[in-house]
Amino acid sequence: MCYNPQRMIRKKQSAIFRSFYRDVIPASFKTAWFERWMWPWAIFASAIVSGGLFDVAANIFQSVRGTGSLLFTPAIFQTVEGWVRDYAAAPNSAYFIVNIAITVLLVVGVFLLSCLAQGVLVYGHGGRAAGKDSLAKTSVRSASAHLWQIVGLTFITGFFAWIIRFALLVPYVLSQRTPSVVLTLVSIGGALVYLALTVLLIATHIFALNAIVQQGARLAESLVRAWTMARQEWLHLIELGFALWLINALALSAAALGFVVMGVPIFLVMVAAALLNNPAVLYAAYFFGGVLFISIMFVTAAITVSFQYGVWHHLYLRLGEGGLAPKIHRLVRWFMKKA
Repeated sequence: MCYNPQRMIRKKQSAIFRSFYRDVIPASFKTAWFERWMWPWAIFASAIVSGGLFDVAANIFQSVRGTGSLLFTPAIFQTVEGWVRDYAAAPNSAYFIVNIAITVLLVVGVFLLSCLAQGVLVYGHGGRAAGKDSLAKTSVRSASAHLWQIVGLTFITGFFAWIIRFALLVPYVLSQRTPSVVLTLVSIGGALVYLALTVLLIATHIFALNAIVQQGARLAESLVRAWTMARQEWLHLIELGFALWLINALALSAAALGFVVMGVPIFLVMVAAALLNNPAVLYAAYFFGGVLFISIMFVTAAITVSFQYGVWHHLYLRLGEGGLAPKIHRLVRWFMKKA
């Protein structure tokens, strides 16, 4: 066969500009669906980092908009402040001491479990089973080995997330209390900068997670590498953020439609029980309806969070290997060829 260098170059360029989402989205969804042992871990991981971008930033901004308050102190300081007030009101109350102890244990336990879950999901989407152990056991073992690095990473990115929210949403809060044209314009600019920095910070967190769990990088090294990658590949982050936001919206719509369809028989039973004045059947149907709703929401949330971690993992690997062009570049290239 005759060697043709031009054909080889075109083939290489085609591989460079191949669609990332066409390969990764089905593969990540397949893993999220069939590796069901990840579902509980996904729920715990979502307590801190769900893997979304714009949905997380929008939820935080919506909470500020709804209350008109920036929450100048982190939640832990507000909790401690509440404890101090309770202690001043009843310093010798045994209930007060027990309440503090239980709260501290629950918060610390959920936080550590959420950090562990992040590592489990990252390894589960990119690792392999070791020896006779299953992928689930190997993932937990790998995440446990890097737990304190993940805890440190979560503290660092969480602190900077609060700093960003505090610094850039102040004009918005002030514009709500004392409206003015200048404050309104500054608040709009601050909100856009806040959104961009939040996206970069979340991407840095998940990239650093992959570097720690998959490649054994140290905390400082992983943060520097992840921040550099997030800044350089910001266009990929925007594309991915919109893609994940759209997929989340479709998943929630499908879950809502599924609940409506499966809930029709329960609704008919409730109507019949109400007409027959049978409270036992009415309450039983109401209970099963609640269980059905919680189950559908649990499965939907677990799949979407696990799916998002999978997409992030593949993006991290592809960007590290090089050869991935943003979708907008591929569209422009296609348009220029047609023109």
